Amino acid sequence: MERNYVIVCNEHRSWPEGALLFWGEHTEDDQERSFGGYTTRWDKCEKYTREELERFRGGLKKQYPFFDEIWPGSQRTFAEYNEVLCTLENLESIGYKIWTVVCSA
Repeated sequence: MERNYVIVCNEHRSWPEGALLFWGEHTEDDQERSFGGYTTRWDKCEKYTREELERFRGGLKKQYPFFDEIWPGSQRTFAEYNEVLCTLENLESIGYKIWTVVCSA
């Protein structure tokens, strides 16, 4: 099964402003999935299979909806949920893009 889902956290602010926050730290396929911590880095966040996320959320479907359960909508609709379970394709369909930010400390 392909690990192509992420958990987007809309509950907290991110830096840079407008960036999405993703759950977890990326693990290898044979490791236990990470459900703690946040990152704005797509390449560093945890990736899950849909089945893993279905088990994780259990009966908490309103708290942890899949993108296809709240769509059709808009970026505004998406942002109204504290957490959304989705793919990169879902995010791109509503205007999000992967950016690399380089800055001085």
